[in-house]
Amino acid sequence: MPKTYKLEVISPEGKVYESDVIHLMAPGLEGDFGILADHAPIMAALRAGKLHVDQTGSSFDFAVSGGYLEGHDNCVVLLAETCEPKDDIDVERAKLARDRALKRLKDAPKGTDFDKARAALMRALNRIRVAD
Repeated sequence: MPKTYKLEVISPEGKVYESDVIHLMAPGLEGDFGILADHAPIMAALRAGKLHVDQTGSSFDFAVSGGYLEGHDNCVVLLAETCEPKDDIDVERAKLARDRALKRLKDAPKGTDFDKARAALMRALNRIRVAD
């Protein structure tokens, strides 16, 4: 049986996930990375992307929109800006958010709302990608 470690995923709304896991794949700023039990201590910044978690006999995907991860002594804590389980993603709502963000990007005067609209677009596209 593969060795496990404790994973906690926390967002501003509270604890999203907590369990013993075998493996996770996280979307790091420098690229995706994986963590197994007995991993060296790690701190990493996260970008919007898919968080994939493997447990004994099951796996789960989450849409995260950035945050930070810290791991040591077979315990990993992921602080996410937002984190949504794949099965909870409302794809139609995400598509509407994507369309609103695209319209804001198209209509925004230079610099005014560009960064917020771009961030909203990235979150919406990530949710759609993870749900599919």
